[in-house]
Amino acid sequence: MLARALALFQAGRMVEAEGLLRQLLAAEPGKVEALELLGAALSTQGRLEEALPWFDRARELKPASPSIRHNRAQALFGLGRAAEARDELAKAVELKPDLQPAWNLLGGVLAALGDPAGGERAYRRALQLRPGHAEAHYNLGHLFQENGRGDEAIACYRKALQLRPDFAAAHNNIANALKQAGRVDDALGHYAEAIRLDPLLADALSNYGTALRERGRVDDAIPLLERALQLKPQSEAVHTNLGVAYFERNRHREAAERHRIALQLRPDFPEARNNLGNALAALGEEEEAIACYRDVIAQLPGHADAHSNLGLLLQERGEVDEAMRNY
Repeated sequence: MLARALALFQAGRMVEAEGLLRQLLAAEPGKVEALELLGAALSTQGRLEEALPWFDRARELKPASPSIRHNRAQALFGLGRAAEARDELAKAVELKPDLQPAWNLLGGVLAALGDPAGGERAYRRALQLRPGHAEAHYNLGHLFQENGRGDEAIACYRKALQLRPDFAAAHNNIANALKQAGRVDDALGHYAEAIRLDPLLADALSNYGTALRERGRVDDAIPLLERALQLKPQSEAVHTNLGVAYFERNRHREAAERHRIALQLRPDFPEARNNLGNALAALGEEEEAIACYRDVIAQLPGHADAHSNLGLLLQERGEVDEAMRNY
């Protein structure tokens, strides 16, 4: 029965594997391999809270198993319990120093805990153990990108794509890094490839749409941003990026609606509030627009766009002295 459950798990038939494993554990509650596999099946379905007790029981019965500790750490990290995941992974690699997946996961855990140097060391150990692991190259690139090391990030993403040309997320991330480096044309090609490979990759759709809008291709950008929003309706960034695109096509009412929703999702989002001010000003709702700009300035006194927008609107209203104080 365990072999059949494992075959179902490997075939991606998680619900069937789960059912078979529950039957097996009802008969043999101390079967460690079944406990671990059931935890993994639940984790794969995103049921991390349910998975943890099964991993806990497996660990109690077999505390020296590095794979149980690694799988348990994955669930903990997915639940936001990074410090516990770090401790579990440290034990896993102590038990089995060449457990490459544990080193790869540890890199992300340490980075999330504010230790990028430790994360880099863990990723490099993962790559030492498995140089051809595209995911580890990608992860190291992401760490570099998050820490302002753009050229190194691009090199890592290129290596990941050499190993796995159909890696859509790597195309998206290298595009972000290239765009940040001013290589926008190269970035656009990678964004296009990312959504060709994965038409449901919302981040790539949003990033591609934003990049096209910034190049003046607003009509091409809007359908991409709308698709991104369908896939990721809780993203305040996508709402406000689409709002900016609508504004640039004089669709001011729709723009204001997008920015309002962005602010419902994240009330402390200064760019959305500044953009809402612009849309309201265009609609002639000046008092609310002024309130938006003032709110942004109260939150970020050095926000140049909010000062400039407020100054222009006040000047148009004849309030020249106050307008000049905002230039």
